[in-house]
Amino acid sequence: MGEKQINLGLIGWPLEHSLSPQIHQAALRELGLKGKYCLYAIENNGLREQAITDLLEHVANEKIQGLNVTLPYKQIVLSHMASLTPAAACIGAVNTIRLNKGLLQGENTDAAGFMNDLKELPVASKANTLILGAGGAARAVIFSLLEAGHLVTIAARDPQKAQAVANSFSSIAKEPIRVLPLESKALSAIKDDLDLLINA
Repeated sequence: MGEKQINLGLIGWPLEHSLSPQIHQAALRELGLKGKYCLYAIENNGLREQAITDLLEHVANEKIQGLNVTLPYKQIVLSHMASLTPAAACIGAVNTIRLNKGLLQGENTDAAGFMNDLKELPVASKANTLILGAGGAARAVIFSLLEAGHLVTIAARDPQKAQAVANSFSSIAKEPIRVLPLESKALSAIKDDLDLLINA
């Protein structure tokens, strides 16, 4: 009897640019595992909910062992999950879906991945950090930085959206998150106090 194949994939739209299949196929080979990694491009239109439901059914019945999630679905898939890991729940976005005790679980590995890279830099543990942007990637970065004790400022084109993001992390922020408009005057006023700049 042959070795069971692992079926993995990525859900998002559009996906033509994605290098995920090459990266994950190489990882499977390196681990000595038989499997394939497919792109599941689900057009962001009125049919997307049914398409997502159908695809996740394949995870639930173990035809697919796991999925990565990218734009624009990291928040949309939340409602399809039976459970979320603490990081995914706090960040409010999912980038990995798998079965946990037979039920769909959403995880967010962006935060842990970001912190692994940050540890390679000579940055103080309580750095004064400016994040440009207030989307899903920014949320994962903010979560990581707050957990590590950094002081966080968000600058975004939409200050109201940035404030909403800041408010959503108030329970874990030891110091209030500062919000600024993404304008040169506002950024110039704080540049001398910054230890770290992250473009999200």
